[in-house]
Amino acid sequence: DRARQGVGAMVLAEESLDSQALEHIAGLVKIQPKWSAIPFILLTSNGDRIFSAGKALLEQSGIRGNLVLLERPVRRVTLRTAVEAALLTRHRQYELRDHMEELIRQQERLRQAQKIESIGLLAGGIAHDFNNLLTGILGNASLALSSLPVSSPDRALLQGVVQASERAAHLTRQLLAYAGKGRFVVEALDLSQQVREISALIQTSIPSAVQ
Repeated sequence: DRARQGVGAMVLAEESLDSQALEHIAGLVKIQPKWSAIPFILLTSNGDRIFSAGKALLEQSGIRGNLVLLERPVRRVTLRTAVEAALLTRHRQYELRDHMEELIRQQERLRQAQKIESIGLLAGGIAHDFNNLLTGILGNASLALSSLPVSSPDRALLQGVVQASERAAHLTRQLLAYAGKGRFVVEALDLSQQVREISALIQTSIPSAVQ
């Protein structure tokens, strides 16, 4: 169980290679990610025999190039050197994992940046086209409004058109600012006044039960 949580290396004795142990080793190797190859150090009292039998069993469990055989009796310095080399190999595997994960994060950040850039370009293009349409609407509505008598009941309708066009023009400026082709203006706003101004525009979209 502890090996499944992550280990630097595993030191096995020849006599521990029973069927149950080999089953656990095979399961452990199977669940390892692609970057992981746990180093195994196998202690044997007979190098020739273990090379032909125990090594073959371990290879059947999925262990390949990360297996080191040490014939007993093993000198302390030899075992220490083998373990240190195994741990160094394992450390480099974790460094590779971290490098791969960082590459994945960088690629994701790049995709997000490209997505935002494409949305900005789309928003900018729409804003320009929409602004051209609004110029005609606002200009014609303003001319029509100026030609009507002050007492004309149609002035209120045209004033609504002018106000709606001005608010739409403000929206296009926001889109251009989002696309990096304009600028944001930070200023204080009267939210109640803003609500009153847009209430007539959105009234038809709001259910009658909403106040």
